[in-house]
Amino acid sequence: KNVSLLVYSLNNEKAISYNTKQEIFPASMIKAPYSLYACLQMDGGNGNLKTEMVYEQKHYEIGTGDMQYSPVGTVFDMEMIISKTMSISDNVGYLMMTDYFGRDGYNEWIESIGASSLRIKPTVWSLRSKAKDWAIVWREIYYYFEKNEGNAEFLYNSCTDTAGNFATQAIDGAHYSHKQGHQRSGDWHSYSDAGIMWKGDGDYIFVILTDAAGPSSYEAKFFEEIMDVVDNELFN
Repeated sequence: KNVSLLVYSLNNEKAISYNTKQEIFPASMIKAPYSLYACLQMDGGNGNLKTEMVYEQKHYEIGTGDMQYSPVGTVFDMEMIISKTMSISDNVGYLMMTDYFGRDGYNEWIESIGASSLRIKPTVWSLRSKAKDWAIVWREIYYYFEKNEGNAEFLYNSCTDTAGNFATQAIDGAHYSHKQGHQRSGDWHSYSDAGIMWKGDGDYIFVILTDAAGPSSYEAKFFEEIMDVVDNELFN
């Protein structure tokens, strides 16, 4: 399977990379940059965490999350929508969010920060993403956390030390904010993860993209072997 790897330290010159020009479908990882965009929009006055939306049939999406099991007509506020999108990768939450904040503004913003492979129009998904662009996005999220203004603390709590992580499960003593993605059906396969990792005195951005058809115990072992390389190269 294709693997694209990029991990670097924000505190010093340590870095490791592999096959970074490879374009790989990131699946639900796209929910991270869009959630950052939504928080920035709310910081600027376009809605807030108490803004309510009605769950409509057009928002229904099978797969990850539990909002899909709610009756059509259920009212969710933006706090619930974004937190579920990031913490349990809720597909309905993501579709509601993109419905509210739109795609054109997001696409302009993602291009402005230099991560154009993460555009989502005409779909709500990025089909061919690059590791460099994911590193840019998570650097932006890192600095958003560091400023600690607006909805930064909320976003941090929505994606930090969440269950079911792929990459960081192999790193001892790590604390992380991240968003994974997986897809095994159809032609678009992915078992990938990206985010921020804090270990010891170091702050790291990590990106691992693979087109493995995860998740399974085989892919979990595959990820663990990749992270062992990262661990040995950067931390030991």
